[in-house]
Amino acid sequence: MDAKSGPAESARPAGSPEALSLTARTRDISAAELHGAAHQAPQVFQVMVDRHLRDRDVGRVRLRFFTGGHVAEAPVERRNVPTGQVTLSTKELTAVDLVEYPTAGGGIDNVATILAELGPLNGAQLAAASQHRARSIARRLGWLLEFVAAEVDLDALRELAAPGDGTPTDLRAGGARRGPLDRSWNVRVNVQVDPDL
Repeated sequence: MDAKSGPAESARPAGSPEALSLTARTRDISAAELHGAAHQAPQVFQVMVDRHLRDRDVGRVRLRFFTGGHVAEAPVERRNVPTGQVTLSTKELTAVDLVEYPTAGGGIDNVATILAELGPLNGAQLAAASQHRARSIARRLGWLLEFVAAEVDLDALRELAAPGDGTPTDLRAGGARRGPLDRSWNVRVNVQVDPDL
């Protein structure tokens, strides 16, 4: 099995209760690769699951499991891979996940690169995928998509981000609280973003 084969068989042993009840989807850079937007092959296969699972290695593939709520309701699609089918997040949910967890996506520069390469995105679906996340995620996502000139209508996301409300969101969470303020998203640009385009 390689990273593109997916965890279809190895994450859910046949005949086990785990195989019957596990809800899972690929996320972050793993999903981005399956959407054709990972600039480099990911070193791990990232999977969002509805309950705790230990990380495991299967051959040369490193499976990393992340627990999250609402996995069953997440917007997903099915893809055929050499070992069967894999469930992965939509391009829009992949974008939201990457912005929420930039370290898992290889850092903000790599996240910006992937956002630029994801291709056309549906603005309403981006807003829907962001609605149960912190407002700061919608702001960062909107700013990054605008920065890389992504092909998407950002009106619904901007409405969700409510840039006129509250304190500014730091582009890099936990970073220095200084830098220019982009009022269109209410984002303090406290880090230089250098996508590999």
